[in-house]
Amino acid sequence: MEKENQAGKATVREIAKACGVSRTAVSWALSGKPGVSEKTRQRILDAAVACGYTVDPKVSQVMSGIAGGKTGKPLTQIALVSAKEVNAPPPYKENFLLNRFYLGFERRVNQLGIGLNAFWLAQKGMNDRRMVDILKARGIDGVVFLFEYGSALKEFNFDISQFSVSSICQFLKAPKIDSADVDNHNCMFMVMENVRQYGYKRPGLVVKETAVERSNHAWESAFLYKQMKLDELESIPVFWSKGEEMAGLAQWYERYKPDVIIGHEPPTLGALRNLGIPVPDEVGFIALEQHNPKWNLACIDAHPGMIASAAVDLVLERVRDGVKGAPVQPKTVLIDGHWVDGITLPDRRHSRSM
Repeated sequence: MEKENQAGKATVREIAKACGVSRTAVSWALSGKPGVSEKTRQRILDAAVACGYTVDPKVSQVMSGIAGGKTGKPLTQIALVSAKEVNAPPPYKENFLLNRFYLGFERRVNQLGIGLNAFWLAQKGMNDRRMVDILKARGIDGVVFLFEYGSALKEFNFDISQFSVSSICQFLKAPKIDSADVDNHNCMFMVMENVRQYGYKRPGLVVKETAVERSNHAWESAFLYKQMKLDELESIPVFWSKGEEMAGLAQWYERYKPDVIIGHEPPTLGALRNLGIPVPDEVGFIALEQHNPKWNLACIDAHPGMIASAAVDLVLERVRDGVKGAPVQPKTVLIDGHWVDGITLPDRRHSRSM
């Protein structure tokens, strides 16, 4: 066997050589990730100990959910808990966006072999205290919270002190907990580049105040920056709506005459149609998040499944480290969105050159 490293511990390379497997297989086994058989995993763990490699026993337990003994029961149990404001229970089949969050959560826990549990705080007879009792009775180690997408930041009274926690997207003012979200700032940069490339000159941003508060105004800041930096774009002030009704949108539209509107769908596109403003014949439209691909809107796909998967990993990291409740230093993982072409943003470059 090769010599040990300077720290006096065996390296992954040495363990791989001793077991006759790849370094990737060793890394997966030591971190508890799926991808190696249980027999190979145990052989690698035994070799690591024999070589002097310090193995954190919680890593294998938490990250892989290996069955305890021969019972087949996962050692780690986590739960998805959706807030009262969410208008349906898991798996949210009537809400395509929330359903994609759920499927991402389900897929990740199945990949890791850990226990899957899903609850709804608005379920009949349910309250925060009873939910805590249920989670404790079921041996839940970690909780991923899901809130109504696009809603305001919430003051949260749920007792998280006995669980490792994270949230799907950033919603909470307090307590501050780990979260996974889309990179809204970068997504707006992407939107504005496509506005320019498709030949539009007067983009207007329409947002709900509750939604932009949740994202720490990342959409508006990126929009205004790009509007300033791209000299060919004319300046139009952001329209902030206090609610779903979009009061004042007609007056804003008549005054500034944007040639493309960037906004939430729902409700922005519905408001434009109610006002009799034809999309895309009179004005183009770009959705800030893709709710349903069948609508064929020009939009940003925020990859909700990947966001939910990252929220699972955040919880498992806190379980591994024994951190319960609000962490001293919470963190947010940002997922890149990507641009999706759609019928609401026709190419205007050719028509303007004629």
